[in-house]
Amino acid sequence: MSSRFSDSCEYAARNAVTNAFPCGDAISASSASNLACAAAWAPVSVAAAAVVLLAVLEQRTRWAGRWWARIAGAALASSFTGPLQADSLVAGVTLTRLHLLVGLALII
Repeated sequence: MSSRFSDSCEYAARNAVTNAFPCGDAISASSASNLACAAAWAPVSVAAAAVVLLAVLEQRTRWAGRWWARIAGAALASSFTGPLQADSLVAGVTLTRLHLLVGLALII
């Protein structure tokens, strides 16, 4: 009985990981899965690029904080073109909130 329980827990854990990170094989994966993968990793890649940019600014300029705020603010403003093209008002508001959350976390 306990082996059946451990097998079902392992199956549930495997499915949870698969559903949390739906990045499958690019050839056999559906377009919805690829879109979910891109949506899951986009904030991570933007944050990594922001860290690199801030490190470069700190090494090469005297006022890195000022430049950082300007560049990050411009990037945040330009990122709102995506939510403006949303299919519904609810989706647009949700995307706008997510963009604000990620943008403000990176700026501050």
